[in-house]
Amino acid sequence: MILMELSVRDFIAELASASPAPGGGTIAAVTGAFAAGLGSMVCGLTIGNDKYPEAQSVLPEVKEVLDKACKRMVELAEEDAAAFNRVMAAFKLPKDTDEEKTIRSDAIQTANLEATRVPLESASCIVSVTEALIQVVRYGNENTLSDCGTAIECAHAAAGGAFMNADINLPSVKDDVIAGELRQKLENLKKKADYFYCSAMELVKAKQAV
Repeated sequence: MILMELSVRDFIAELASASPAPGGGTIAAVTGAFAAGLGSMVCGLTIGNDKYPEAQSVLPEVKEVLDKACKRMVELAEEDAAAFNRVMAAFKLPKDTDEEKTIRSDAIQTANLEATRVPLESASCIVSVTEALIQVVRYGNENTLSDCGTAIECAHAAAGGAFMNADINLPSVKDDVIAGELRQKLENLKKKADYFYCSAMELVKAKQAV
């Protein structure tokens, strides 16, 4: 089953089923894609509009960033569910002999690493979206301010979900060097996410006050 080819109704039904995947990591990626899509929509409603001359040299590049991130996060939504399924499959491998135990242990470690890297990549994409949304708010069509705000809040929620999934999976990565690198990347992304979110929302509130 390819999740992103389901209708919205069927996707939600699958999400609400007793199956553990898709789960939080997939939803974080999908929500990030929503944020990017909304931002891209605002760009499209501003590019070519003579009322916003300053936007014409800025938003085409911003839209390209958002479209690229949106496409990647749709892929990551699938990859997250697949990564979780690989973890579960690895734990079900036989462990009767020493050889089987080694194969199983290696498979578990490989799967756990992937289950950590996927939400980290989602988080990285989402942070880039939140940064881009600052420019969307600054230069975007004034009639789309609520859309910008919704996009920013979606990105904020998506980042939180991606961070939580990475945090939960990270202790299962037993290679201390790799785990340390991933932890540092995670902490850096958290700081950037907070900074860009606050900056974007400050612009929204300033425009609301005008």
